Amino acid sequence: MLQGLEQKGFIERKIPTNNERQKNIYVLPKAIELIEDFQDLFQKVEEEIVQVLTEEEKQILKEMLIKINERL
Repeated sequence: MLQGLEQKGFIERKIPTNNERQKNIYVLPKAIELIEDFQDLFQKVEEEIVQVLTEEEKQILKEMLIKINERL
């Protein structure tokens, strides 16, 4: 998985000189750009989904999602 991300230019792996067993993984600008694009897209989808809900329904949904997230 990491090898594929590295080949596509999303991450870079480096081995520190003081610890040959350790590998540091760095996120490259190409990946950051992709993450930002996904965040924008998810924000738009979220806005479309909740626009049909009342304020009370939005609050209930938020509370339920928080509860689910706490159990993960």
